[in-house]
Amino acid sequence: MIVPLQHPQPNYDRFLRAVMRDGPTDRIAAGEQHTDPEIIAAVLGKPPTREPAAATSARQGWDPADHVEFQSRMGYDYVNVLVVPAGNLFGDEHQKTAGTRTYVNEQSGPVQNWADFERFQWPRAAHLDLSAFDAYRRLLPAGMGMNAFVSCGYFAKVTWTVGLQPFCYLLVDDRPLVKAIFAKWAEWVLGTAERCMAVEGVGAFWMSDDLGFNSGPFLRPDDLREFVFPVYAELGRMCRSRDLPFILHSCGNLNSILADIAECGVNCLHSLPPGLYDLAGLKRDWGRRMSFSGNIDLNILGLGAAEQTRQAVRRVKAVWAAEPAGGILLSSSNSIADYVKVDNYLAMMDEMMRLDARI
Repeated sequence: MIVPLQHPQPNYDRFLRAVMRDGPTDRIAAGEQHTDPEIIAAVLGKPPTREPAAATSARQGWDPADHVEFQSRMGYDYVNVLVVPAGNLFGDEHQKTAGTRTYVNEQSGPVQNWADFERFQWPRAAHLDLSAFDAYRRLLPAGMGMNAFVSCGYFAKVTWTVGLQPFCYLLVDDRPLVKAIFAKWAEWVLGTAERCMAVEGVGAFWMSDDLGFNSGPFLRPDDLREFVFPVYAELGRMCRSRDLPFILHSCGNLNSILADIAECGVNCLHSLPPGLYDLAGLKRDWGRRMSFSGNIDLNILGLGAAEQTRQAVRRVKAVWAAEPAGGILLSSSNSIADYVKVDNYLAMMDEMMRLDARI
């Protein structure tokens, strides 16, 4: 087993070249968006440590030193630094608890009508605490880069504000209110992106924004084109003007709107569950416009065996190696959740590193 690496050699250029389809790299790059603290602790062999005050305000969920050590020793070339609005915006009703896990409340939210809209304390990008970037920058080893990671960035914030089910009713019952809510969150996400892109050392902009079910997008394509894609297109323009990659994570089956996503200037789409996406077909049909990260089934990582995991990685590597080589990054089909088997996760990363003959 190669990982965890004893002498990591991160190479952020490898990650950037993979995302931007800038020719083949020495090995396939990793493109995971998030790993739960329990997995980090298990891999590093120590209990989770509390984060320092600088990172707490940005709600990283882990100590930055542990996060950087984990990322480098597991073969990642970057860290994702989380950016979220301060405060408990959505109230205690935002999450429902089942055992030890919480779930977004899709039946309700703090804004149901115009009176709620006026009362809601809309966050401002100017109030963001970006001190976590300073904490991470001081810790990065040579060769490792830093991405700005805006979790649940735009469409998700809208649906959290209303609740997905009442939001769908509002699309019919009060479309002007829907438009006003989108406008408020567009102001926040674009202002946040502008501030993050100006931070010293940020090399890519990564936004997590779930758009769909396994059967297709949450909204009609025409609604997405009215409310969502104009903001994505502006984010794409902002990234291009700064020579930064635009990486988008979205759950769901987005095959019907891939052309729209590409047109918005998204450089890399994550996380591509194998039951929803044919990775080879994506590379064939869209590989000239986007790169793709993911495709390792969480069902295998959570329930399968190490050899099944290795076989899944080999299939992704085969697509990566197919001419024209590149355009594919390795990741789970969502994130490394706390229920993933540690042995399977180690097997996934070990199999990835096997392509690098220098190790």
